[in-house]
Amino acid sequence: MKSALLVSPRPDLFTLVANALVADGAEFAEGAGGVVQLTDALGRILTVFGDADLELQELRKVSLVGPDGAVVDTAHVSACVIECRWEDLFVETMKRLADLLPEPLLVVDGDDVVWPAGKVDPARVKL
Repeated sequence: MKSALLVSPRPDLFTLVANALVADGAEFAEGAGGVVQLTDALGRILTVFGDADLELQELRKVSLVGPDGAVVDTAHVSACVIECRWEDLFVETMKRLADLLPEPLLVVDGDDVVWPAGKVDPARVKL
């Protein structure tokens, strides 16, 4: 499955993401730190996992350079794993979340490219 990380300094990142997506019609399920599934009008699914502990352990071992050239302090971030097969659905959802959530959000794609969540390029992002 294609995936990326959504990263933020907010410790309540998954709760904020889950609430925003559920308000958009997504379904929430308990277990594994929580799972949210958003289904679009074409039946395509985007899934957000609240348990990203393994990914955070790996993320904390590296230095990420944000889109503005600043180093991201990975010792104090939260993350959600986002799975989606469709780049356009992924990008649309990340833009919506960037507009709705209070803190700047970053996406770390499959090539470890760091994107502002509201400016992910659907032609270049690697899920």
